[in-house]
Amino acid sequence: MTFASCRSLVLLATATLLAAGQAQAASADTLCNTLTGTNGLVTITECSDGASGYYNVANDSSATLFGFAVSTQAVNAQVPTQDFSLLWATRYFSQAEWDGNLDLSQYYGSFSQLFGTEDAGVFFYVNPNPASTEGIAAGTSVMGRFQFSAPIASNFLAIGRNDEGAPYVLSQSLAAAVPEPASVALMLAGLGLLGALRQRRRGA
Repeated sequence: MTFASCRSLVLLATATLLAAGQAQAASADTLCNTLTGTNGLVTITECSDGASGYYNVANDSSATLFGFAVSTQAVNAQVPTQDFSLLWATRYFSQAEWDGNLDLSQYYGSFSQLFGTEDAGVFFYVNPNPASTEGIAAGTSVMGRFQFSAPIASNFLAIGRNDEGAPYVLSQSLAAAVPEPASVALMLAGLGLLGALRQRRRGA
């Protein structure tokens, strides 16, 4: 073996080691966070290096998943992307845009109800065609095919469809707000007052 051949092999081995080291450093800088729906039907794992990342989506329900939204602290974030065979629409919604969109707030709820008050917006992925049956089937997972540009730390909303094609909340990671005891007592007092008024009208 000539000196030139040995030198080429050494350079190649060095380059390979450097590339492996860079790959290990990149994966070491990537943080992952697993979000599970309160009903346990959908799990979304988000992984990010602080600037960009991807979602793994596991649908353990008995229904097809036709979309999902994951909240983020990023403001004016770039439009999310997908590397997937499904022709889903993708968009970033700020908190104000979500609450100002009647379709989103009517079907799913307000931003704070679904994602809390700490995040600035959501990355939204959805099949926009109500006649289409393409989605993440029951009992299946999609790994690393949905990309976003932001750090992790968020909540999610998963979307299903009923027999008429109308969307509904299949699962969400943020627990629904429980009324305060004082609010419950006030509501019960109001119901009692309404009952008394009805009885008085019947007696009259």
